[in-house]
This record gives sequence, structure tokens and C-alpha cells, in this order.
Amino acid sequence: AGRTAATPRGAASDIPRADERAGRTKIEQHRPEWLVDVPADLDGKGSTTGGGWYVLPRPEGRRCLLIAARGATLARMPHGEVLEKGACAFLPCGAPGDSRDVNTTILECVYYEPRNTYYAVDVMSWGGYSLYDCTAEFRFYWLRTKLEETKLECSESDFAVETCPYFEADAAGIDAAHAGPLPYLRDGLLFYDKRGHYARGLAPLVALFKDDACTRRFNVGRDGAVLAVLVCGDGTAATADGATVRVVADATPPLAPGELARFVVGPGASGALEARFDQRCSP
Repeated sequence: AGRTAATPRGAASDIPRADERAGRTKIEQHRPEWLVDVPADLDGKGSTTGGGWYVLPRPEGRRCLLIAARGATLARMPHGEVLEKGACAFLPCGAPGDSRDVNTTILECVYYEPRNTYYAVDVMSWGGYSLYDCTAEFRFYWLRTKLEETKLECSESDFAVETCPYFEADAAGIDAAHAGPLPYLRDGLLFYDKRGHYARGLAPLVALFKDDACTRRFNVGRDGAVLAVLVCGDGTAATADGATVRVVADATPPLAPGELARFVVGPGASGALEARFDQRCSP
């Protein structure tokens, strides 16, 4: 229930063109909102319309895209830096024999350095099939089944790629995601609405939760305020983990690029997180 067919090969889609796929264009990832209020349909048990959410324990590490195109594979950071280049035979279009293939495969991953492994969180395209307009339920199913199939056929790769486990967002699933055994350190929990499509930029149907039990990066100041790095611009601010908040009161005069400042972050009247300027901190 809730699955959406992928865009056929060659049809119009959101996949970057062949000359862009080598990494010369920015492919925007989604940015989760902070989980402030628990969705009414979080569990989804008994839903007849495919409702409910998944919960995924996010690995600690560097967010990146694993892009396979024209017979090569590269890992690219959100700001554009190439983390690694090589070949990956079990990703469509990612091995030297695929150099004439004009299609692409794009996985959203977290690079976990202690195991030298890319943990795939989501999929945007697979061998020319666009999955941007597919539900999270279908994308998660597709990613795991396709990756298992292709790795059985050929395991040759310069990249170690694994999928992140995910669970139904009921009491048992949340407990497993929050405290169950994993091959990596957690950096918070990601909640996905099963019916949500892959949204570029701010993704209201993807939510991030953190506490000091499921991440080492939950920093609290002496006054009890949560401390995080905010990268500000265009009326919004993004934390280092990609969550977005709205800036409702900025500095006067405006902050210069690279300048440090303290913002007070909390839920606004609508319930969404808002950031209000407090003081400049740059030397």
C-alpha cells in the first residue's frame, strides 16, 4: 500500500542531465525539520490509506551523495566537495563497463569513517529511474531490494555500501531505533512519513529527533539551552545536521559572511522552530 511507480527510463524527470551528473551541478538534498510535536498518525497501525511513519537511526558521519554515472562513482558532500572517487559495479552506471550509459544512480548516504562504509539512507534515482516523486515507503523498499539483488550479482567495488535499518514508528520500533544494537554510532533519529515524496530543501515530512541517549552531538549550555551550529541565509538557518529553522529576528546590522553569533531557538506560535538573534560572538 502507498507505493508509487517509478518514472520510466527516458521519461522527463528531475534527474540531472548527463553532462551534469559528473558532479558539476549541485544536487540538493532534503533538510529535515526538528521533531517538535508528535504527528497524530505516527504509528499508522490500522490505517487503510498507507498512513504512518518510519523511524531510522541515522549514522554519525558526513552526509553525502553517492553518484554513479558514465562508468564512475563519486561521493560528494552537500557543499560540493568530492569525498571519494572510484568504481562501484553493483550500482547501475557506476563501473567502467557502464561508460556509455547516459543514466545515473543517486543515493543519499552518511559516510561512517570507523568502518569506511557509506550507509544509504534514501534513494533519488536508480539506473535512470527517477524516485523523487515516489513515496518514502516505495523508495525504502526499492533501495533495499535493488541493492541486495545487485550485490549478489557483483560485489566488486571501491566503496562499501550498506543500507540503514528502519522500523515502523510504533513503540517497539522507536525503542529499537533509539537503543537497539547497530553497526554504527547513532546521530539522532529520522522520522519519515510513509506517503512523503523526496523534497529538495526543507522537507516537512521528514523530522529529526535528538537526545543525549541517541547522539554524542547533543550539546547543552550551562543555562540549559541547546547549542548547535547555524548557517544563516535568506531568512532561514540550517544546523550542522541539516535541520532547518526560520530566522524571525536577525542582527542589526546584518551579520557578515563567516561572522559568529548566538541565536535563541525555540518553537514559535505555529509550533515550528524559530531562531531569534541574541548577540554577536565573533572576536
